[in-house]
Amino acid sequence: MKIQCATFGCDSNGKSIKKQFDAIVINTTNEDLKDIDGQGTFIDSRRKLLIGTGYSQTAGRGSGGNPRLGTLAAIHDRHRISAMVEEILSDINSNPEMNDIDAFFVISALGGGSGSGMGPVIAKILKDYYAEEQYPVIGIVTLPAREEGQLPAYNAYVSLQSWLKESNFDGIITISLGGKFLNYRDESTKYYSKFNKAVATSLYILFGGEATGKKSTNVDMNDLLGTIREGGGLCTLGHLSTKITTPTGTEKETAVLTYEERASLPEGWETEKIIKAVERVCNCNNLFLPINFKSSRTALLVIKDSTTFKVPRGAAQEAANWLESKILGHVRYADINHAGFRLITDNTRGTYFDEQSEIFPEDHVLSRNESVEIVVLLAGISNVHVIQQLRTAAEKVFRFSNPPRGERLLAETLGLSVGEKIDETMLLPCSHDRSNGAAQAQSRATNEALNRFMDDFLNRDRYITEERIRKAVKVVDVKVLPEEVTCHRPGSVRERANCYQISLVFENPIDGTSFKKDYVVRVIVNEEKRGEIGKRTTWEKSEFIMERDGWNSREEKIVLDTLKRAEKDKIPCAKVSGIGPYPPCRGFIKKPVYRVRVVSDNGPIYYYWIDAHPEPVVLADKEELQRLHGESGQRDYSRFFDILFEREDEVPSTEMVEDLLRKLGIRGDQKDVS
Repeated sequence: MKIQCATFGCDSNGKSIKKQFDAIVINTTNEDLKDIDGQGTFIDSRRKLLIGTGYSQTAGRGSGGNPRLGTLAAIHDRHRISAMVEEILSDINSNPEMNDIDAFFVISALGGGSGSGMGPVIAKILKDYYAEEQYPVIGIVTLPAREEGQLPAYNAYVSLQSWLKESNFDGIITISLGGKFLNYRDESTKYYSKFNKAVATSLYILFGGEATGKKSTNVDMNDLLGTIREGGGLCTLGHLSTKITTPTGTEKETAVLTYEERASLPEGWETEKIIKAVERVCNCNNLFLPINFKSSRTALLVIKDSTTFKVPRGAAQEAANWLESKILGHVRYADINHAGFRLITDNTRGTYFDEQSEIFPEDHVLSRNESVEIVVLLAGISNVHVIQQLRTAAEKVFRFSNPPRGERLLAETLGLSVGEKIDETMLLPCSHDRSNGAAQAQSRATNEALNRFMDDFLNRDRYITEERIRKAVKVVDVKVLPEEVTCHRPGSVRERANCYQISLVFENPIDGTSFKKDYVVRVIVNEEKRGEIGKRTTWEKSEFIMERDGWNSREEKIVLDTLKRAEKDKIPCAKVSGIGPYPPCRGFIKKPVYRVRVVSDNGPIYYYWIDAHPEPVVLADKEELQRLHGESGQRDYSRFFDILFEREDEVPSTEMVEDLLRKLGIRGDQKDVS
């Protein structure tokens, strides 16, 4: 984001004038979010999302270096994450220079808790709700340096397995700290600044270094995405910045390459120069992950020329052929003409970088286009030595992270022989009570709510099998309401009541609709003292204090409008058993068209609700919407599809929608289509 602002400049609000990237920063602690560059210059403060505040184990305090808590916090707030992504997509759709997206990148360090754990969850959200098949989701992760200790290594290894195991990532660009720029480790701020900037610069060059919509090179984003998708698994980057000069006049007498004794340039010297430079890129010192590059399945090679050296197309092709002869699969390549290339990595256009830690001599050369830049993307790599080292460290941590429990703990701690009988009379009464009452109560309430939800939905919509419902029902949220209430009864019996609000949803895989319901359940447990050795716990039947449909205000209006239409159509005992966006795409923030599943004694039917002003329009025939799709290529109807697919800025009027429907011959015999 800094490079983008430095390259294109910023407006009065500190936002980049042109955008190739937009970003969201997500964390489980507000302190870490404050560390991100402030002043709204590089990442807008509205794009910083604190999650896990409503999850009891994080509650805004962070994940404590536990990836599992990062995962659970992201699952708990997945709807807030998706809402933030919808907001970004809405901005992109309204930006004439960013009318579409190429890919989602999920970027995190592996070794801590929050990012390591939430990455796969965010990728699943993107795949489920936005990406479908056309938008790849690519991970960019850093592995901790060996000097950071064993716990970060353990977290990184465990997390990397989760990132790889889930099929939501098309590929994961992996970067190892402590390899490239190792000389800067004695000054950590400078080291990390140089490292971060090098990764960002490499990615920028892979993207062509120019704003979307005005490509100045033959770098095709599909080349990058195709390489990652075909290689799959782990990928990494290599980057080399070198200054090459084409001698002219008397300069030709200067020695070139290994031709030190020749007074003139040999034929094809550019090719040899480029091949040797590519060979240097593939050396471990210039790769962001120390590997044997020959294990790669596919690769992408991008070469940018300079003001002093023009890369012949044949030389770039020969360099790609050389790389292809070394790896397992094929190589794509692209060359960039410096004349149309914009990439500013210093402060020549304003103050964007910290002069003390982020500006280096080579940055001025790159910003003036005086250096040849070579970037290679290696995909589908295997047998990574760094990951094997992480595994060794992880196994050591795992071995000592599960201390003995119960009698074995007593035996080892007190020096008893294994199996020796422990004197029960020496134990306190509390040692017999090892159950987590709150967890049991919440689990009991959740199970009761699930069973009630199954019954309620089957009574409403008997046309869906119980097995299908059971597979697709999800617990959206569980809230404790309010604190525990304790009442004392005679006879040493103590009653403890716990109340929970449980939100459930059934996502119908057949039509993409959802049915939501909320329950408030009171769980009562009785504890009876039994002498001095403990107590006996019994559970009473759970009480349902309240239940209601879980629709939001917009969905409630859709239900009301649809049922009014069903009543006009004389549908007996009509009930709404599902609402979902139509077409089934969740990438829009407004969602102007919904499909509503209505069940009655005659079976399920579908209504289609179109947002309009002042009143919505409701269509009652599935074939009507299918006919709209058949007419989508007709120019006369383009306005209708601008409305349908949200290319209009304003909500259309009811009359406009009715008029368009009549032009299409839909319900043309009736004036009141709503």
